Amino acid sequence: MSERKQQILEHAAELVATVGFDSFSYHDLSERLGITKASLHHHFPKKEDLGLSLLDQMIDFKEQKRDEFLQMADTPLKQLEAYFAFYREICSDGQCLQICPISSLQAEINVIPQSMRDKLKILDEIETRLVTELLTRGRDSGEMTFSGESSHHAVMLISAIIGALQFSRSHGIEVVDNTIKQLKFTLGLNPE
Repeated sequence: MSERKQQILEHAAELVATVGFDSFSYHDLSERLGITKASLHHHFPKKEDLGLSLLDQMIDFKEQKRDEFLQMADTPLKQLEAYFAFYREICSDGQCLQICPISSLQAEINVIPQSMRDKLKILDEIETRLVTELLTRGRDSGEMTFSGESSHHAVMLISAIIGALQFSRSHGIEVVDNTIKQLKFTLGLNPE
């Protein structure tokens, strides 16, 4: 991928995280980058093409993070701790000023093209499979105790942590910390 194309994608991802995909135009992006709209159209003929490329990068990133979580620690509990830490670190200086680009796209599900919805679903499935695997292995090893299906708990956990990130934009990082503590309690862990 060309340096210019990567630069466009990076700035587009920032705009998705700050204002949303539907709320920025190629004009906004061209001004931000100091290039012409024609240059943007050269790399991404339609905004949908830009969105699909962004989602492809996000899918690659999620798969890479999944592999890192699974390799970075030797127990499901430590892997889950790394997962929580990843989301906790999204908030810098105790504040979450941006929305996760994936969450931003999910909020715009009714206005993004079907092709982008399909890729967004793939992203969701990657994360759900990861968390389901960690929970299943954690319960099987005795590190975690909870009732019900691991996949149901995975969706609850993901929804709670992402919701906490959004809520913390108004109410501070304590919302994320308290949500993580409660999730650990729900999984039969001893929150610190």
